[in-house]
Amino acid sequence: MAESERREYTRFPLQAVTKYSFINTETGDRVGEKLAGETENIGAGGVLLRGRLPAIEEVSAILNQRLAVACELQFSDEAEPINFIGRVAWIEDIDPQRDTCTLGVMIREISHRDRDRLNRFVIGRAIL
Repeated sequence: MAESERREYTRFPLQAVTKYSFINTETGDRVGEKLAGETENIGAGGVLLRGRLPAIEEVSAILNQRLAVACELQFSDEAEPINFIGRVAWIEDIDPQRDTCTLGVMIREISHRDRDRLNRFVIGRAIL
């Protein structure tokens, strides 16, 4: 992680179902299908997401910020998902046989309501 990419927030282990899709940052159009993954950890500033490997032609666009990721994070005790748009900071743990990878996602756009919900969750984890 580059010096300018260092985390501002502590992350906590959490496995939560997450639906996500890649979106064109210029047009806002979804690129490809909606995918399903699972978080490995979460913090107020982002998530570590394990999911399907993007198409090889999309990887460059993702890392160059031409594609963002729209996420629907579902906590087991919440009726509604937390929605946000993030920037993929890095991709690692690529497993071509399983067609999976790990995405480091930094939250960039989130509603005030969902930010409050996420912060309450993270603060609750910090207290445990």
